[in-house]
Amino acid sequence: MRLIFKPQTFLLFVSVILLAGLVTVVLQFYSGDFLKNIFGPAELPDRTQSSTAAIIVQRGRMRVGVRQDMPPFGFFNSAGELVGFDVDLATEVAKRWLGKENGIEFVAVSAADRIPRLAAGDVDLLFAAMPDKRERDAFIDFSQPYFIDGQTLLVREESAIQTVADLNDKLVGVVQEAYATEPLAQAATAARVSLQTMAYESYSQALAALTADEIDAITGNAVALNQFTRTTPGLRMMGNRLTQDYFAVGLPQADSTLRAMVNFTLQDMQEDGTYATLYRRWFPADEPMTLDISPGQWEYKRLDQLPKEPIPVVQSQVETILNRRQLIAAVHNDFWPFSSVNEQGQRVGFDIDLVREFAKRWLGDPNAVTLVEGEPVTQVNRLVAGEVDLVAAALVAQREWAQQIDFSQPYIGTPVVSLPLTIGLPKYDAMYRELVNVTLQEMKV
Repeated sequence: MRLIFKPQTFLLFVSVILLAGLVTVVLQFYSGDFLKNIFGPAELPDRTQSSTAAIIVQRGRMRVGVRQDMPPFGFFNSAGELVGFDVDLATEVAKRWLGKENGIEFVAVSAADRIPRLAAGDVDLLFAAMPDKRERDAFIDFSQPYFIDGQTLLVREESAIQTVADLNDKLVGVVQEAYATEPLAQAATAARVSLQTMAYESYSQALAALTADEIDAITGNAVALNQFTRTTPGLRMMGNRLTQDYFAVGLPQADSTLRAMVNFTLQDMQEDGTYATLYRRWFPADEPMTLDISPGQWEYKRLDQLPKEPIPVVQSQVETILNRRQLIAAVHNDFWPFSSVNEQGQRVGFDIDLVREFAKRWLGDPNAVTLVEGEPVTQVNRLVAGEVDLVAAALVAQREWAQQIDFSQPYIGTPVVSLPLTIGLPKYDAMYRELVNVTLQEMKV
């Protein structure tokens, strides 16, 4: 699929990114491959003529890109069968969407070619052990995370170690010392514990030391450590990650309805227990990730129930905001601490500060904001009508709204709030959604 950016819009996008101070992101975007995906080649399939859901329904099966060389996500077992966590997840999704057991075709992809193959339409989705990285968002979209990789701890099953706080005066084995020691040291400092490390040349050496009671734990990549729990009895993993890499499903860019369908299907699988069952099949020593659940009702369960309209070509709201030199933000009329009026009659709150920071980074002026007050339902309707650029009103990603609008990544989550809060955005505007997400990420950094 071709990104639906006009050349002048792309230049405006670069300008706003520079104003936001996101130079590294510009350098990642401003490459030959990126420009090639914007301006050509012409033979790429045009998904503005048919949505991905319609393509799958017409074909009668879902084409899914999977890794075949990355256990336990995708690999061939001793019987020559393709198995793994990603394989099981994708199979379950296809069964729910198409109502049949054989409604899936797996296509082998690698780390190098998985994104180009999705962008070219060779596959419909990627269940490919793929972290959601910022530089990839220019080419494809991602679902909500379904797995957290990253650095964690491997301990003996009978060990009392549950968190980093339990590592005081303990000896921890590290393999890739330069990589592994720093996050461990940072976590230990935050937990106010003192620990020692022992460096090993290989995981096998560290594993031998752990099983011989010579060390108390091993720190390393969660996927790698999980493999040891499958081959060596008596070991378990600490549930919390010291670092976090979020794996997500790759989707064609700007297909907001399909992304919502993937997210809500994964959420349904968690609520009915299917997700936990599949997770424990492949990660028996680890606790399943808790997926964020969107409240409300989503009326579609099968792909043939989705609206048949293709993805429309839209002018990015980025261009509109830059030309107007003003951000129009819909905010809550009275919901402290997100938006309320102080004693001086000024509207203040977290969401107010957030949209002013957007204006500062995008337009160079924190006051270049017009605030439109109202209840969340009213604000969503204003966004659909094109009266505002975004909704920052302590908005929860309701399932009913997903057919009308799009959502940013969460900007506040648990335990601060009971449900993650997001920014409401126009549908199908991949560039604008990416700009908002990148800005939120930079603000977090």
